[in-house]
Amino acid sequence: MTFKSYNEFHLGDNLIHLHFLRALAKRNQANQFIHYAHQCHLPQLEEAVTDLDNLLLLPLGEKVNGGYGDFGFNAWKNADGYWQHHRDQNWYAEFYLQFFAMFAHRWGLETPFNKRTDLLFDYPAIAETRIGLAAGDFDFLVVNSQPSSGQFRAYDSVNCMDGFARDLVRAGHRVVTTRPVEGLPCTLNDKLTISQIGTLSLHIPHLVMVSTGPSWPTFNVWNQGTVKTRLLLIDCGEDLTTLCPGTVQTNTLAGAREILKSKGLL
Repeated sequence: MTFKSYNEFHLGDNLIHLHFLRALAKRNQANQFIHYAHQCHLPQLEEAVTDLDNLLLLPLGEKVNGGYGDFGFNAWKNADGYWQHHRDQNWYAEFYLQFFAMFAHRWGLETPFNKRTDLLFDYPAIAETRIGLAAGDFDFLVVNSQPSSGQFRAYDSVNCMDGFARDLVRAGHRVVTTRPVEGLPCTLNDKLTISQIGTLSLHIPHLVMVSTGPSWPTFNVWNQGTVKTRLLLIDCGEDLTTLCPGTVQTNTLAGAREILKSKGLL
């Protein structure tokens, strides 16, 4: 049997859903799973599924049998207002455990996720990928990429975190960013994918991240014992602190500075 889904939104939205599909595909190996996403996202999303023969990614624009309905179920969290009307809409882990249970039920399957830690990424590319940057050479990973869905509305210009990153350097830390800051190493300049940013997080003790696409693979099963600071910048009302032990979040850069000062890092 073939199960199809699609998501018309961003890289992170699709990656989260692929994590769920991976678990279903591994449990139901006699079935085929197909997910449709925008063509621009496929090269990076492919890294999350290359080890599975029964999970296929296709471009959203590719019509199957000529009908839009053949894309299967809409995997966006607010399809038909599901997220909008959900009592746990602002609690990431609690919401997605219920969302995925509902989605699996639609297909007549049992959800593979029953606890919060099941939501942490575990696809092999994160642990196995080689990266150009010397992973052990940094104290801080700063995810300063622009969010696409208003997750951090305080991100009011592409340079809004430059001063923050430089302050970390002035405090004696070795810093790598995901968006260029003059004079600092940058994953974008080295053409690292989001999975490779996840790999980088396995070797860096302090993560300060805008909640956006490149931050997601850092929430993985391999860095739970190595990350000493997992600080998320988010001001849309969503709470991710229950997703991964030790996660803290703030809705301002000033708040991030205060948290790091309290830890003796600034």
